[in-house]
Amino acid sequence: MSDYRLPTSVRPTHYELAVRTDLAALRYEAEVIISLEVLEDTPTIVFHMHPSLSVTHLALNAGSTQELALSALHTDADKERATVKLAEPLKKGAAKLAVRYEAELNGNMMGYYRSNSDPDENGKRLVYALTQFEPTAARRALPCWDEPLFKATFGVTLIARKHEVVLANMDAEGCKPFSPAAVKFEDIFADGYVAGSTLAPTFSSASNPDGWVATRFTPTPLMSTYLLAWACGEFTHIEALHKSAITGKTIPLRVYATNNIDQAKMALDATASALRVYEELFRIAYPLPKLDTLVAHDFDMGAMENWGLITGRTAAYLVNERSSLASLKRCGTIQCHEVAHMWFGNIVTMRWWDNLWLNEAFATLMGSLVLPERIWPEWKMAGEFLEAHWDRALSLDAKRSSHPIQVECPDSNKIATIFDAISYSKGASVLRMLMSVVGEEKFFQGVATYLNKHLYGNAEMQDLWDGISSSVGKDVGDMMNAWTMRVGFPVVRVEELGNSKLKLSQARFLSTGDAKPEENKTTWWVPLEVKTVDKDGAQVDHSAVLSDREMEYNVASDTFKLNAEAVGVYRVAYTPERLGKLGSQAASFSPADRLGLIKNR
Repeated sequence: MSDYRLPTSVRPTHYELAVRTDLAALRYEAEVIISLEVLEDTPTIVFHMHPSLSVTHLALNAGSTQELALSALHTDADKERATVKLAEPLKKGAAKLAVRYEAELNGNMMGYYRSNSDPDENGKRLVYALTQFEPTAARRALPCWDEPLFKATFGVTLIARKHEVVLANMDAEGCKPFSPAAVKFEDIFADGYVAGSTLAPTFSSASNPDGWVATRFTPTPLMSTYLLAWACGEFTHIEALHKSAITGKTIPLRVYATNNIDQAKMALDATASALRVYEELFRIAYPLPKLDTLVAHDFDMGAMENWGLITGRTAAYLVNERSSLASLKRCGTIQCHEVAHMWFGNIVTMRWWDNLWLNEAFATLMGSLVLPERIWPEWKMAGEFLEAHWDRALSLDAKRSSHPIQVECPDSNKIATIFDAISYSKGASVLRMLMSVVGEEKFFQGVATYLNKHLYGNAEMQDLWDGISSSVGKDVGDMMNAWTMRVGFPVVRVEELGNSKLKLSQARFLSTGDAKPEENKTTWWVPLEVKTVDKDGAQVDHSAVLSDREMEYNVASDTFKLNAEAVGVYRVAYTPERLGKLGSQAASFSPADRLGLIKNR
């Protein structure tokens, strides 16, 4: 076992979680019953748990129930782990572990935390609570197996005062007053046990005039812990409906906020449009019974793709008629990005964080380019993609300190360091290159194959390449692995030999211009995308590929450039004479071509 990974001898299959949130006291208490599959006899149960969780009770059922002394629980604050040491080995088979615990609602924007609304007309700020678990903060809110590979189902019961709204990944099954009978903790495994019964409030009715209500939510499909989410507060909402063209089912779409809910319509409209387009492209219906978005004031990211309960900043999601076009674009593209994750990341999830780019690069491509071009063509996002992602990625990747798109990340404490422009922008640009070369139809056919093959499971980069390979009839892995597994990108040098013949060569590009031999060993599969212009217009040779160090190429016209539409993730170095000609011929090329030429300087 890696020092940074949990043992695989015990794995969770279902979490039954109940949380009672006391916003007045800025605290919560919770119980979780974790159904386990014991794959081999073991004297210990090891899981993730942050030291901020204060455990009050612990019990195990493996044929019979035993309440365990808290001395059996050993914690490692540095690794955020807990180990239950058993007097007798736990036998192979099924078991259940129950933990009751308490914690504060702090304001650190990780785990289950508190936030404050904008002041109302009386200057009052509402306190509410929400979760943020990606990448490794689910352990701050519940004991769990907090790694993407340990998928399980989740049954959630949220207990709050009756004037408060509670939200979770799934739709509510039922809601009733919370007044459980007193129980012993060891009864938590009994048939007919009511979730949350160990969480009975202990304060007086005077401090609780509104009473408590328990809301139980439909169990989730199999999913990773970082996608679990819930929230509690005085929220208002707006609503729309999505009717799936695949299933015919009608799915409610809602955006929640504490105030200014009238400014959330753009986000709601973007959700509805994105669901329609994604179902068309992926050929898989959105699988959950609803899709909510919660707009939050204190939020460390732009947004988060919790399955069925997207969360995001007020600055990203609240716009009105006075908002700038840039603000409208930000709202639309962010929501398209997050909705893409409902399939790419949520239905199919990376096995480990070294494949993070599978999630983020694909969602960036979809949210920043593919969806906006279909929903808001007037925004002309192709040029913005080149500025915001293609050029940004090349600028960063030209540094000696860059890293490959896919990087090893054995230590979960360092996961945040790979949430950068290489994962998002270079990854998205490489996928755009592949999509452009093989064609959108075959590209999305391959993506649909990949998603269908790994529904509700985990996957790796090669699985995506296999899916796309099946639709294009080529080994996509051979084409793409250098782009994803090696640092940097090439510069293609163009030498004109006369008689329409070019000598093309590739080498690693560094902004310092001094790549050493040991830094220049990669040979990329480079789609040349040679554009020529003559009296009949512009043509692009999509078949030309530089897959060796150098090659010769016969060009059909003296008006030509490589990397048409800046499809490829590389620079082109022309001779000064050719650059002069391209300057005088610039009007013959598209805006994307001209931008590519400018960025090559």
